[in-house]
Amino acid sequence: MRWLKELTILLVIALVVLGFTQSSIKTLGMGPVTSIAFSPDGKYMAAGSIAVHLIDTNTWQVIRTFEGHKLPVFSVSFSPDGKKLASGSWDRSIKLWDVATGKEILTLKGHKDEIFSVAFSPDGKVLVSASADETIKLWNVSNGNEIRTLTGHTEGVSHVVFSHDGKFLVSSSGDKTIKVWNASKGSLVRTITGHEGAVYHVAISKDDKLIASCSDDGTVRLWNMKTGKLEKTLESGSQMIFAISFSPDGKVLACSREDGTVNVWDVASGKQIVQLTGGVSYAYSVTFSPDGKLIASGSEDGSIRVWKVGNWELSREMHYGSNAPVRVVAASPDGKTIASGSDDYKIRLWNIETNQLIRTIEGHTSTLNTISFSPDGKLLVSASDDGTVRVWEVNSARLVRELKSEQEHFYAVMSPNGELIASPGNLIDIELWSTSTGQLLRTLKGGFETFVCLSFSPDSKLLVAGSNDSYVVNVWNVETGKLIHSIPAHDRSVTTVAFSPDGKTFASGSHDKTIKIWETATGKMIATLVGHASSVTSVCFSPDGKTLAAGSLDGTIRLWDVSSGKEISLLVGHGEAVNSVCFSPDGTLLFSASFDRTVKVWKVK
Repeated sequence: MRWLKELTILLVIALVVLGFTQSSIKTLGMGPVTSIAFSPDGKYMAAGSIAVHLIDTNTWQVIRTFEGHKLPVFSVSFSPDGKKLASGSWDRSIKLWDVATGKEILTLKGHKDEIFSVAFSPDGKVLVSASADETIKLWNVSNGNEIRTLTGHTEGVSHVVFSHDGKFLVSSSGDKTIKVWNASKGSLVRTITGHEGAVYHVAISKDDKLIASCSDDGTVRLWNMKTGKLEKTLESGSQMIFAISFSPDGKVLACSREDGTVNVWDVASGKQIVQLTGGVSYAYSVTFSPDGKLIASGSEDGSIRVWKVGNWELSREMHYGSNAPVRVVAASPDGKTIASGSDDYKIRLWNIETNQLIRTIEGHTSTLNTISFSPDGKLLVSASDDGTVRVWEVNSARLVRELKSEQEHFYAVMSPNGELIASPGNLIDIELWSTSTGQLLRTLKGGFETFVCLSFSPDSKLLVAGSNDSYVVNVWNVETGKLIHSIPAHDRSVTTVAFSPDGKTFASGSHDKTIKIWETATGKMIATLVGHASSVTSVCFSPDGKTLAAGSLDGTIRLWDVSSGKEISLLVGHGEAVNSVCFSPDGTLLFSASFDRTVKVWKVK
């Protein structure tokens, strides 16, 4: 996938070379949906994304999230009895889950590259997996032992499926071929050629007579299962086709496309029945419900769409959280609520304990850059690329006020005592407002700098800000407006700053990939922390001041021991850049926001 492949090499190196400490314990929202599957009774849907989500198809609410993979999930499959769920991930592992409890049953390891596809045998005793390592593996479901490995493809194996009688396996690959295997012996029966590009997905009709395949050559083709002969070409065009699915009776075939649409075909005549629209980005997955009454698709924008078969009406369109990258995250003072701000211009409030979305705050007209709670948790301050700073009532989502200024303001932060709001304007100066009245109190002069990040000291007496221009960090006395320090801090733009809980030090992060810790009183550098492979986007101290967390464009979060400057933990799990990190008030949890459209919760103590 385009959104994931860019970071795969960096993340895999981090996993293999540097090790991995833990998985996130919760994922709020849903990133790009790469795989969906109905349970055999149709009561549930599993969605593979940044994590695995179980959805009740009566309410279409997420009722359980399966956490444990270190990288995003690419494939999900229910066992025939519906009691187990298998997931294959880019972390090279396969996990079996208990659907009723959400507990992990087994982890299957053996592939040397990303897992693209998993599927159960019709009797539920065997699991098959396909990988970018060009192999197919068969596993004993009861004990997790590898039964055998099938080789023969010369590029990554994109998909694999059992025939309905369990006698054969059919696989597709980036080598442009489809292969049919004897499932019990592991021997190759035949190789089917004809596609002019990588073959992404295969499906088998209910009577095991037809194989359907789709490719980045823009075609969907039907092949005779017994002979390998091409029977029909259903679609030919410029659109990449990612997934296909037969209806339970085998009479209809659906395919999901890169423009977000789903095309539906009559198998017998080869004629297109309908094109289902509604998606605006890559539709990575498609499937029929077990009774054949619904078609569902999962898309890059994190949405799942469900249509009624027959009248082809859009029955449901679900967005589980943000359908856009999440830029910023903040924890409420009582630790019960997380606020996240996204590129869809919305602020979302989440219940940490239940994972449920509490409410959505709307009003900004562009990307959210910063959000912060008042000390009592009753107010929320936000700043956006629309140039405004707004104050919201948390319980009602009511707009309390919009701060008025001659400048445009894209970033803002509330002081720890709740009395002030600071925001750098587009006309260089940083302005300070009264939170209670919205009155402009004073302006901090900082020279010809554009400040893009700022933080108050714990006692609200000092303000630190990082520059996008000359890469300096400035520190002011808030009451007098006096500039105390102007520090040439980094070799590139300063992207993030944060004070330690005791106010004696502060940290800065930069596009130069480093984090620096400074002594507040003197402005002297104490330490330079190096480890991230790309720009540092966010830093925060733990409440006890002993740990520093940093998020990066490299998709990872690193934890550092402040006293020694040593890296103590690497958190991997997001599928794209990490934009924002913050600790819970008690320091036991860490929250992270990412371009992958999710917020993750990590247990750090």
